[in-house]
Amino acid sequence: MKIGGKSLASLHQLSELYDPSSNRQWDWQDILQKINTILQSYPNEKEAIQELHTLTAYLQNLPISSSNYGLIHYDFQLDNLFYEEKYRSFHVIDFDDAVYSWYAHDIVTALDDFLDDATHVDHLPVKFFLQGYRSIRSLSDEDIKSFPYFQRFMKLYQFSKLLWTLEGSDIVDAPQWLDDLKLKLIRARDRLRHSFCK
Repeated sequence: MKIGGKSLASLHQLSELYDPSSNRQWDWQDILQKINTILQSYPNEKEAIQELHTLTAYLQNLPISSSNYGLIHYDFQLDNLFYEEKYRSFHVIDFDDAVYSWYAHDIVTALDDFLDDATHVDHLPVKFFLQGYRSIRSLSDEDIKSFPYFQRFMKLYQFSKLLWTLEGSDIVDAPQWLDDLKLKLIRARDRLRHSFCK
C-alpha cells in the first residue's frame, strides 16, 4: 500500500507541472452538472438532490491552489496499475476518466475499497497508503478533512450513473444473465440511495 501511495503522489507531482496546450479537460463542476442533469429527471430522489446541493456548496468554498488541485487520474485502481519490480513503483494506464479536481479527491477514489462510511484514515491499508503518499508529497489536515466529502461525491456520481444505466431496462423476455445484472445494479442503486438518508 505504501508503494501505491508513493506512485499516486508521484503522478500528482507530474500533474503540478502539466500545462495543457488547448484541449480543456472535464472538471469536478462538469461532473456535478452531469449529475444535476440526470437528477432533474428524478424529482422524487429528494435526498440525492439535497446531497448534490450540499456537495456543490462545500466544493465551491474549498480552496484551490497549485499544490492541492490539478489534473487527477480519477481511476487509480488495481486494474489500471502495473507493478514495476525494478523501480518498486506502479505504472498507470487508462486516463479516460481524468478530470481537474483536488488531489485529495484522487486519493479517496484510489482508496475506495478500504475507506468505510466513516472515512477512518487509521485503518492499516489507508494508513500505509497515506504514509507512502506523504513520503513524496505533503498532505494537510485540511486535505484529510475533505475526504468524507469526496467519498460522498463518488457515491452520488455512482448513484446518478446507475439511475441513467437502468433507464429503459425493462426488457420483455430478457436473458437470465441480463436480469441478474439488472438486479445487481438495482441493489447497488438502493444501497447508495439509503446512504443519502443518513
